[in-house]
Amino acid sequence: MQFLVSLQNSESWQQIVDHCQLTTLNKIDDLNAPLAESLDTTAYCIRSALTLVDLTQLLADKETLLVLSLDAPETLIGKLLQQGKPISSAISTWHQQTTAVLRLQQQHRRQLKLAQSNGLLLNPAQAPKWLASMFLTTTDATPQLSHDFHSLMASQALRQNREAKTTWQRLIASSLPLLDDPYVSFDLGALYQSAIVRKDERLAEYKDENELLQQHLFLAQEELEQQLSKKQTLLKEKQMLDQALQGEVAELKERLNVSEQAVSAGKQQQDQLKKQHNELKTKLTTSQTRLKKATQTLEKTEHQLAESISENELLLKQLFHIQEELEKYSFDQRLLENDKKHQQTQHQRIQSKLEQKLKIAIAENVNTKQQLSTAQSELQVISASKLWKSVEPVRRLSKALNAKSRKKVKLQQDVALIMTSEYFDITWYLQSYPDVAESGMNPAEHYLCFGANEGRVPGPLFDSNWYLSQYPDVAENGINPLLHYVKFGAQEGRTASPKLLKHQKGAN
Repeated sequence: MQFLVSLQNSESWQQIVDHCQLTTLNKIDDLNAPLAESLDTTAYCIRSALTLVDLTQLLADKETLLVLSLDAPETLIGKLLQQGKPISSAISTWHQQTTAVLRLQQQHRRQLKLAQSNGLLLNPAQAPKWLASMFLTTTDATPQLSHDFHSLMASQALRQNREAKTTWQRLIASSLPLLDDPYVSFDLGALYQSAIVRKDERLAEYKDENELLQQHLFLAQEELEQQLSKKQTLLKEKQMLDQALQGEVAELKERLNVSEQAVSAGKQQQDQLKKQHNELKTKLTTSQTRLKKATQTLEKTEHQLAESISENELLLKQLFHIQEELEKYSFDQRLLENDKKHQQTQHQRIQSKLEQKLKIAIAENVNTKQQLSTAQSELQVISASKLWKSVEPVRRLSKALNAKSRKKVKLQQDVALIMTSEYFDITWYLQSYPDVAESGMNPAEHYLCFGANEGRVPGPLFDSNWYLSQYPDVAENGINPLLHYVKFGAQEGRTASPKLLKHQKGAN
């Protein structure tokens, strides 16, 4: 695809768009519109000015060819000067944009061609073939002289700036050779006449400003004369005030003489008053000394009173502390008595359980002895037979099964230790954890296998969680806390719960 584009919406670019017979798109986004896709053409003219980013996007397609129309540097910089920009700033703006265009043209030398806008209007035949045939012929093909004073200034500034001049020459060398003279020509006579006209216009403006200033001066002079007359009236008023003040001063002098005579008489009275003052002063000193002594005695009395008050407060605090200790002691005594009663009832309950279990164990022991004697006699007969020797693998299997039964026996022994411990309260445990009662499981076995790991407590006298946090070595070994206390903890002097620890500290 081929495109004719521009970076400025200038007057010369609009003339090029009017003379060009390419398919015209208003903006670059119209390329993706359904209308552009339906057109049977590959060459377009985009009316609106593009940016360098738009050019880069178009050049991303390696098959795309671009002709970029550029206005003359003198014209571009002249427009910036008309907008009020300084010459250095205008040249710097043009230099940055032109350098970016030349850099882009150097990267895409085959795809991107630069053309001066006046050259496309005057000599389009030198343009690429796909573009040259699409221009209308113009009757006047001679370059016109410029009458723009700002463009003339821009031309001179470009020639004086070495860096801008070099960029200007690079731009001419990189552009299509459409004109024999790529520089803008100026009609100096017309420029001179326009300068004279401007001078006359400015003189007329200066005359108008001068007349306006004279009017302002006349008004200011009238205002000054009015202020001067006001000043003269104020001076007259001042003189009158001075005369009045002189009369008042003479009157005040007479009053001063009278007051001086009164002062001399007052001095005599003052001497008498001084004598009276001295007498009163002596009386005051004696009374002050008396007052000072009385104050000292009063301070001593207040100090003694404060000491007695502080002693009373200290005694009250001690009495209050003793009362608190007595109340605390009585409360602890009640707790110990309650715990003692509870332990006695628990001990009686455990003793009754143990007696029942002892009877059962004695009966089981007798039965076991009888079974053992019959089994020994049967074993002697069986071990002598050939069948005994042939079932050796079966005996090994039975040993493995016996190991499991030994674990079960150990579990039953640990359950019995917990069951017979005074710290395991079966009734309390089942009431506190109704899910254990519903399961039908032995409560001591439940606490041994699951309850302690779930943070449950075996009774009011033993706190499993506190025991594990107080003795971390027990937690590290993974042993049941109550089983550890029954087997080892009690003998090692460990405490079953924080309540008992508090009682032990109070007793000490």
